[in-house]
Amino acid sequence: MKSYIAAIVGLLLGGGILHAWWTETYTDSALAIMWRRISSATAIGRNSQAVTRPLIALSLIVGAPLAVASELGAPDAVITVLSLCFITPLVVGLIYLLPFPLPRLVDAHYQFCKRHNLLDKNGTPLPDDVIGRYLAEYDDCDTNGRQ
Repeated sequence: MKSYIAAIVGLLLGGGILHAWWTETYTDSALAIMWRRISSATAIGRNSQAVTRPLIALSLIVGAPLAVASELGAPDAVITVLSLCFITPLVVGLIYLLPFPLPRLVDAHYQFCKRHNLLDKNGTPLPDDVIGRYLAEYDDCDTNGRQ
């Protein structure tokens, strides 16, 4: 019975973390702004926000069927595959705590620049001073871009 409760908690917690990361990385909603403020105050670094957090969420989500499968006495092959699927994201997430360059797909700064046309013709974000001027104007607007 404890494994079923752990599975439900893992699914809810993992889904919530994944939703917060997705919202923060790919949208400009009021909820995304709130998540960015919270995560910037509590995160270890950009890599932990961009890569480690969603990988931990995936591990929690995969850990739910692992807990149920082990409770139900699933075959060893199923337990082994689910265990590898549970551990692999954790290992990759720990590795990404080191200062490796972020893939553009999960880099929130790059995604922000992409959403707001702040990339040059080569797809590289514009210099920080240009982005800073844009942010100063953006902060004066609400989430719909109105003054």
